[in-house]
Amino acid sequence: MGLEDTQGVPLTAMPLSDVPYPLRRALTAQVVTATAAARRMIPARSAVT
Repeated sequence: MGLEDTQGVPLTAMPLSDVPYPLRRALTAQVVTATAAARRMIPARSAVT
């Protein structure tokens, strides 16, 4: 995942238009990762193999 988002600017100084994009990217990455992990864990019926 690249760093195309605004970097080095405090959230309080960031324009509102720059806020949603990095949040959406981070949430999407976490959901994709969790979904992939769950697909492997469900058939094994365990988080540890």
